Amino acid sequence: MSIPGLWQRAREAWRTEGAGRAEPILRQLVDLQRTSPDGLPSDLHEARLSLAHCLFEQQRPAESLELERLVLTESERREGPLAERTLEALHAMGASLLELGRLEEADTSARDMLARCEAIGDAAHPLTAPALRLGGLVAEARGDAARSEALHRRRYEREVQLAPREERRLRNFARHWGWSLVNLRRPEAARGAFALACPSPSEAPPAVALGLAFCTALETGDDAPVHVLLEDCRASGRLDAVVIDQAERRLQQLRTPTVEPGERPQR
Repeated sequence: MSIPGLWQRAREAWRTEGAGRAEPILRQLVDLQRTSPDGLPSDLHEARLSLAHCLFEQQRPAESLELERLVLTESERREGPLAERTLEALHAMGASLLELGRLEEADTSARDMLARCEAIGDAAHPLTAPALRLGGLVAEARGDAARSEALHRRRYEREVQLAPREERRLRNFARHWGWSLVNLRRPEAARGAFALACPSPSEAPPAVALGLAFCTALETGDDAPVHVLLEDCRASGRLDAVVIDQAERRLQQLRTPTVEPGERPQR
């Protein structure tokens, strides 16, 4: 089968059956791209990054990290430190390091990526927002509330300036910001971010309503409303099962007095 045909098969397998079904097809693509006399380095980089993402989605970050380091090294050498492929590899590597709990290395990758995006000098560069979010998540995991909030705020405010009419995107950014503040046990600030995601609490979508319930639990010590909402979401299918599982792990964390630096909050 041709390389374009394999790409199509991989995308369809991932969409319909999950990352596990796409993995062998992506491995075949990597082998073909590596040995093809007509293949370009950028094509091989794309195949390797796609395979790395596939492994990451299967909760195999150590394996994805190996591929991401390889792409980063090759892309820096061939395309330069500010090339889009280089930045994509750096971002993926930071996410894998974060998932592995290697927070100092993840922080270095996140700061490096953001610095490179800023060096490009394009306020609308598409990878600046991912760089800001990665930095915010790493700071959150390290217990650095001030840096985490500053980066999430900057990400949201940047989007307001660049695309003020993209309401859905803005609300998603505000929701991410709110959940980060929940993880850092700052319910009052989290309510402010969730208000940007949905000004009317009575009309809040499930993910925002759940975030507000967590704020109340943090403020009162009573997590019963969170349990009720989770059961309702589970019964109605209004939230994905993975999101519900993450929320239940957050409930367990509520019983811990503080979030210690170095602990990775659940997403």
